[in-house]
Amino acid sequence: MKKYSILILSIILFASCGSEKKDIEEANEHLKLARKYNAESQWDKSIASAEDCLEVDQDNAEAYFILGNAYFNKDKWEKSLEYYNKSIEKDSTYADAYFNRGNVKFYLNDKNGACEDYLKAKDLGKDNVSDKLKGCY
Repeated sequence: MKKYSILILSIILFASCGSEKKDIEEANEHLKLARKYNAESQWDKSIASAEDCLEVDQDNAEAYFILGNAYFNKDKWEKSLEYYNKSIEKDSTYADAYFNRGNVKFYLNDKNGACEDYLKAKDLGKDNVSDKLKGCY
């Protein structure tokens, strides 16, 4: 009896590992499309693909970042800010998310907040932040 229990448990564990791998592959495919649409300035398609990614992988910082970019380019500052915040929440070392959130804060007239984000992005290794930081002194 004990032998069968171990066999059944092994089968269940093996099946769930395969399922997780399939989920990761699916999330990566959605993310790949979101990147493509983002690069092509197809904001609505980029949003749909990033949201599809998040349905499978709720912790994907890049998907939130892409959503932030898309909403930023649609002039939806508050929504953009929400997604950059989520991206940073999922990955506190995401320099580009800090930089882009700084841009949103700048547009929302939060100069101090923008400067803090630009400094954080620079500290995390983001290049070309110097021009943005000139307005911070």
